[in-house]
Amino acid sequence: IRSIATLGSGVALVSAVWLFLGFHDAPAGESVGSHVYKHVLKVDWVPSLGMSFHLGVDGMGVAMVLLTAIRTLAGYGGKASKEALVQAVRKGKDPVRLYVLLALAEQPGEGAKDVLLEALASKDGSVAAQAALAMGRKQMLEAKPHLLALLQHKDWHLRAAGARGLRFLAG
Repeated sequence: IRSIATLGSGVALVSAVWLFLGFHDAPAGESVGSHVYKHVLKVDWVPSLGMSFHLGVDGMGVAMVLLTAIRTLAGYGGKASKEALVQAVRKGKDPVRLYVLLALAEQPGEGAKDVLLEALASKDGSVAAQAALAMGRKQMLEAKPHLLALLQHKDWHLRAAGARGLRFLAG
């Protein structure tokens, strides 16, 4: 059953990445108020009553679809899927890299310790900040010197993430 769940999660992740990467290039499907929905599916349901089924995604929704697909694969998959996610953080491009990092940070155990330490040294402030928060939440005591160093960073966002990470460590 785990292999079927992993396969299904993998297909969902590939679809979510395709949806996410193609979102900005896709033509606008429909507008409702200030929201623009893309990748819209419209199917007549009960045509005689004028009822139809609409499915589409907006900008925030597409990010949540991607994050959910990543978290699902990380949760159902075994060691191999977690290793694939670690490689995606190491070699991936932003912003997908950030979502994979968020999913890895929520996984139990210390499997993501090395990649979190690498992400903490990232030049991308968002990735480094999420790594700092994740290390604090996971109670990674070896992260304390790195988090203390963040308190001296020129970017206030990273200083705040370091402080919050330390607060999580303190309990």
